[in-house]
Amino acid sequence: MQTFYLSLLLMVSSSASSSSMDVVIIVAAPPHAFHNDTALTNHLDSAITLRLYCLYHRKTDVLTEKFRRAQLSADPVNTHTWSSLLRKLRTVRAISRGCNSEVVRAGHTQMRGTFFVTLQLLAIASCAPVYSFVGDPTNTAALSAAQLKAKNFVAQLTLSEKVNISTGVGWAFGLCVGNTPNVSRLNFTGLCLQDSPTGVRFADHASAFPAGLNAAQTWDVNLAYERALAMGDEFRKKGVHVALSPMMNMGRVAAGGRNWEGFGADPFLTSMMAVESVRGIQDNGVVATAKHYIANEQENMRTVSSSNIDDRTLHEFYALPFLYSVRAGVQAIMCSYNLVNNTYACENDHTINTVLKGQFGFKGYVMSDWAATHSTLPSIRGGLDMTMPGDKTFDSGDSYFGDTLIGLAGNDSTLLPRIEDMAERIMTPYFLFGQDTNFPPVTINSFHPELAPYNPVGGDHADIIRRVGAESHVLLKNTAGALPLTSNPSDFTHLYDFALYGLDAGGPLHGPNYDGCGDHGCVDGTVAQGWGSGTSNFPHLVSPLEAIQTRVKNNNQTLTWNVQCDWSPQKAINSARISGVALVFVHANSGEEYINVDGNVGDRNNLTLWNNGDELIRSVASVNPNTIVIIHAPGPVIMTEWIDHPNVTAVLFAGLPGQETGNALVDVLFGDVNPSAKLVFTVAKQRSDYGMDVQYAYPLKENEYAQINYNEGTLVDYRWFDAFNVTPQFPFGFGLSYTTFRYSNLRVRFLNFERQLTAGKINALPTVNLNTNDTSTPILNVTFTLENIGNYSGKEVAQLYISLPDGCGAPVKILKGFTKVFVLAKSSVTVTIPLYNLDFASWDTAAQAWLQYQGNYTIRVGTHSRDPNFLSSSLQFGSSPVPNLSRYVPTTSSTFTTSATQSTATASATDTRSAPPTASIYGSGAESIVAGLLVFVMALMMM
Repeated sequence: MQTFYLSLLLMVSSSASSSSMDVVIIVAAPPHAFHNDTALTNHLDSAITLRLYCLYHRKTDVLTEKFRRAQLSADPVNTHTWSSLLRKLRTVRAISRGCNSEVVRAGHTQMRGTFFVTLQLLAIASCAPVYSFVGDPTNTAALSAAQLKAKNFVAQLTLSEKVNISTGVGWAFGLCVGNTPNVSRLNFTGLCLQDSPTGVRFADHASAFPAGLNAAQTWDVNLAYERALAMGDEFRKKGVHVALSPMMNMGRVAAGGRNWEGFGADPFLTSMMAVESVRGIQDNGVVATAKHYIANEQENMRTVSSSNIDDRTLHEFYALPFLYSVRAGVQAIMCSYNLVNNTYACENDHTINTVLKGQFGFKGYVMSDWAATHSTLPSIRGGLDMTMPGDKTFDSGDSYFGDTLIGLAGNDSTLLPRIEDMAERIMTPYFLFGQDTNFPPVTINSFHPELAPYNPVGGDHADIIRRVGAESHVLLKNTAGALPLTSNPSDFTHLYDFALYGLDAGGPLHGPNYDGCGDHGCVDGTVAQGWGSGTSNFPHLVSPLEAIQTRVKNNNQTLTWNVQCDWSPQKAINSARISGVALVFVHANSGEEYINVDGNVGDRNNLTLWNNGDELIRSVASVNPNTIVIIHAPGPVIMTEWIDHPNVTAVLFAGLPGQETGNALVDVLFGDVNPSAKLVFTVAKQRSDYGMDVQYAYPLKENEYAQINYNEGTLVDYRWFDAFNVTPQFPFGFGLSYTTFRYSNLRVRFLNFERQLTAGKINALPTVNLNTNDTSTPILNVTFTLENIGNYSGKEVAQLYISLPDGCGAPVKILKGFTKVFVLAKSSVTVTIPLYNLDFASWDTAAQAWLQYQGNYTIRVGTHSRDPNFLSSSLQFGSSPVPNLSRYVPTTSSTFTTSATQSTATASATDTRSAPPTASIYGSGAESIVAGLLVFVMALMMM
């Protein structure tokens, strides 16, 4: 068992004359705690994020600095593990939550003297904590103070000024894609709203981050937070008040054009990624915007179609990520273009007022998507607080709000309270995040980028971009040890050690920001992001060819390539015959509906590879026995034509990894990073297996709307495949590793049964603010042993699924927990995943409440959604007597093993939500006493 207590003494020092800080880590750990694993020692000087409780100031400082390390013993330290540990210390939010302390941004605090911090941390494997969603982090006192400031501010405004707070100035009439007017007499400069979910849109000297799809494929909420934290930092430094991110569409249809911007096809996974994205952006003092609310699942006819959806599906599937985002403190939500049950989403009283602001308790403001407002009074009465960009349509010059609303309010005083509510909701986060004081000026120019002042903001963010990219490469197939590639030239006897094929391997022929089709719609090289408003400009783009060529050169190996053979694959065959390894790069792409790429109006017309990719793979594989396929795509592609070819020895699904595409790939190909990513959607054998599909555009009569009926309910993606017993090519949650993991010893421990069902009863959870209790206090812990029996240290994503009692109308199983754990080779760890009341609840439409039903609940832990060897345990809710709180429920399956070389649906696993860290932060026993004494002594020294 690799479990140990680790004591850290961190000394943070700086002087008043210097803005730099040093963090010295002095470590006391047993000699066996860390092994020297050369495969994980890259990025020695990795940037880290620490969230430390400063005893002297009694507040939380967020420090992003380079670190130096010192160790009490001479044992070698795995520096990758240290980077991971230090990055994850910031997740120990319990340290700061109890003191209602102020969050201070790095670089904006003058620290004098030297401060000491001690932490006692229960370290499991690489000291990576299991994720826990611990409820609403919003400081109630701070929010109340901001609301009061907003109320006082609005009270000083004229009617016109109050209305204009909620009305954009119009398309292309400001520096940002969305702008509100200023009130110069009150020193209010207006708000800058800017895309996108992958970085600051239309900006130079900023970063192009991996897609939301890639963030989700890491199944690592810590990386998701770091990605959002870096992104938020760039938004702030560019003067953006409101970031139009994250995007939380649910991937209902596999060909959906904007699926790549979101977090996959499961509401729980999307919720957890959204929570960390919101927190990361807003920890920089920038407002995050959860979008698109709601049921905006395709690009075709998105402005003239109605998503017809029942109330249970709305709550349990499409609205769930917004519920969690509200609990995480998101301050803005964007309503979508489509209609919902034949009422426009931006004037829908039920979805906005009843559900979002009522049941979910949302206190922020609802903005329209750009030109998604269709009325004045129905919109403000339906809950819309801000119209963007202000015009009725782009460049129309008139508005549904603005002068129209001012005129109506001048003749109807009953509108004034609602107008003031709109303005106060908009201004509250402005004061909450301190945007009224020393906020950076806007240094972007969306419509004339060449006129923007020079303001580089990328910093060292290439590191987090590369790490997210590497940890989001899903290994789908790996036979005969094809990967990782060897770095030893003597292992090859071929004329060429490596050969690269396909347009997707090379850099864009016209440069990474070529705008021939607008917003990255035309790509003639490697595909690193989709197209549309979800994009950002590349400061540089490292292609696979560039990165592999650098690596091969450093290894004294040889490389040949042909990146223009997609439509003439015969040209690749000759060199493929004499190459040790053939790397075939293929792709697909998608984006937003206002750009038509080869007949694809946002949504993909098919799920096949583009540019003749299938034929290129078959041609190369016909002559090379070690053909490795790398796919860059916005979602699933059909692979049946070549996936079982014996010469296709490995397949990597890389998603859309952003500016460090090639570097991230090389890290995985050559074994610097052991792949740990998992699919966030199901890969089908044929398109029709998905059950639902894009409803492509067809002629409509005047005032007619296309009807898109969500008859499948919550049976989307893996839930559909489960319900109809459809065999996928690769199931949701699937992904291989270079090592082998074994699961065993599943146990369920009851913790808190204040809400435990009694025989014959239905247990109702509170509808409003339910998360304050029912997602913050676990009712049971699921514990199991995870053993790495292979030769590589690596990370594993364990997934927990729950099956509700028969008769509840629920899917066969639902993802309700996951965690990503690092395990050293030949070591084991104990993993715990907590479960909460909401995890066992269903939405009851008649009762308009979350209900828990009596009956048998089955918990399953495994490597993916179709794991044939799930560890499982059955629980009876409504049994009598109530189970003893300390009793363990034994598993019905004790052990299973995952293979490192499997080519079909078996993989490795980990879990995300775990017990709140408060119970184990300071350890127990003698370690806690020592740590406590040290804290006390240092506190005395600082007084």
